This record gives sequence, structure tokens and C-alpha cells, in this order.
Amino acid sequence: MSLLKVDQVVAGYGAHDEILKSVGMTVESGEIVSILGPNGAGKSTLLKAIAGLVTPRSGTVVFMGESIAGLRPRDVSRCGIVFVPQEHNIFASLSIEENLEIGAYLEKSNYKSHLARVYERMPELAERRRHLGGTLSGGQRQLLAMAMALMVGPKLMLLDEPTAGLSPAAAEKLFEMVRGIRDDGVAIAMVEQNALRSLMVSDRAYILVDGRNARRGSALELAHDKEIREIFLGEK
Repeated sequence: MSLLKVDQVVAGYGAHDEILKSVGMTVESGEIVSILGPNGAGKSTLLKAIAGLVTPRSGTVVFMGESIAGLRPRDVSRCGIVFVPQEHNIFASLSIEENLEIGAYLEKSNYKSHLARVYERMPELAERRRHLGGTLSGGQRQLLAMAMALMVGPKLMLLDEPTAGLSPAAAEKLFEMVRGIRDDGVAIAMVEQNALRSLMVSDRAYILVDGRNARRGSALELAHDKEIREIFLGEK
């Protein structure tokens, strides 16, 4: 049984607005799965449909054998899925530790153990724990957003464009952190514009075009596919 199975999901933001047109995907335990495609393909909408931020009009979303389609975001989080948006993902006026405390609001009983584990995984946050979120660099903000998500002890993390706007060095550090989180037992489904680098850290990938599945397969095979490299990298 797959950790997550999405099948024939149709979803959008208005009564007659279909962004996703029968999309499917799976995520297995211990995997990093990339979701790629051009702007407007429905990548972020797919993550939001899983996270409960968009209600599917049809299709199924099954997590650990239970249907979660239509659940509120809070209830999806309680099931073990966390969503890290691209923007507005931390509280700039609060300290790092206060942000982490807010991240743990659904799992307060394990706050101390989760906090210790997060600081062990991300020591630069521990060193700056009293600093305000607004003083952090772009890369540090993304780390904090991921750390907040880890405070509930999730089984699956959904990342929406985690390296957007970051320098190459900061992006590389974040990709390594994604691998580390997976190694700690949290599966990852990640939307990324840095397609080739995302494929290099992933196990499998899905490519969406116009709200539909266009390609799927092992990340390594897709990374070496001539057509994919032409589309995403402009190679001839």
C-alpha cells in the first residue's frame, strides 16, 4: 500500500475553473517525489488538494489507507501530512523558537523532543533561536518553515517551490536538507522549478502539463531524457 495515492483528481479555485484535470500520483514511504511542469500546469494546486487547502471536485486522495479528500487542513495535518508554502511561511515578528512553538500547536505533548531533534538537524537555527524570523536570510527562512512543519512529527512533507529566489549555494544546502529529512523517515513530495537538480535528489517524478499527467518515471531516467532536458534546460 502506498503512503499516498492520488487518483483522477479534478480541482480548481472557482465554480467553472478546472486547474487539475484528472491528475494522479503516488508517494511511497522513504521517497522523495518531484512534481515538475511549466507555469500554470497545476503543480501547486495538486499539493494544495492533498493538504486540504483546495477541495477536489472528484477523484480520490488516500493517505495510509484512509480517504482525506475534503478534510480541513488542520485535520490533514493531524493525519501526518504537512504543507510548506512558497511564501508567507514564517512569522517575521516572532523569534525562531516562537515560530517553532507555533508549528507544534497540533503536537504539544512531544514539543521538547521534536524541538531537540529539529535543532540537532538544523544547528544554525539553534544558534539563532532568539533572533526574529524577519532577520533571517531567504535560505534560513525556508529552513525555519521546514522546521516548523517537522514540529508535528509528520510522515509526509509537501514542499512548494522551496528553492525559489535562493542563491545556488542556499538552494544546494536546502536540497541536502530535504535529503536529510527523508533519511529521518519523512517522505517528501516537492514542486520545483529547478527541475534538473530536483530530479537528482528525487527517487521518482511526475511532469504535469495543462493540469494532466504528461510523464512519470524514475527521476534518474527523466533527468537523462533528451526531451525533458530540451524542455526544461533548453538543451539541443
